[in-house]
Amino acid sequence: MTAVYFYRAILLKCRHRLLIKKRALPKGLVITQTLTAWVGPWGISYSGNLTPDSTGIGAWKEEQFFKVLREGRFKGLDGGRPIIPLMPVEGTVHYSNDEIKDMFAYLKSIKLIKNVVPAYQPPAQ
Repeated sequence: MTAVYFYRAILLKCRHRLLIKKRALPKGLVITQTLTAWVGPWGISYSGNLTPDSTGIGAWKEEQFFKVLREGRFKGLDGGRPIIPLMPVEGTVHYSNDEIKDMFAYLKSIKLIKNVVPAYQPPAQ
């Protein structure tokens, strides 16, 4: 997978916002209009900043990116919590090393956007 295919996948996802909402609402999920916050049985999760800014993946090492996509670890940290169910790790575990390296290189090359993402909120007990 090259960066171009990754970019196309992101665009395709954006085009299907209404379809995502039509499928999510009957399952009891709440989604913001911009698809940046998701509410479900896992709590409230927010879309991460994937730009190379320090509020995003700017300080990440390639190994962390591999751990996110292969092991489903939050920020690719050993001992970190699992990432939220909305991240499709089941599909990314089969990406080749070259595909993951290409995705990481692409994300590191895009425009910096400073955006501090709110912390995950677990479900109320």
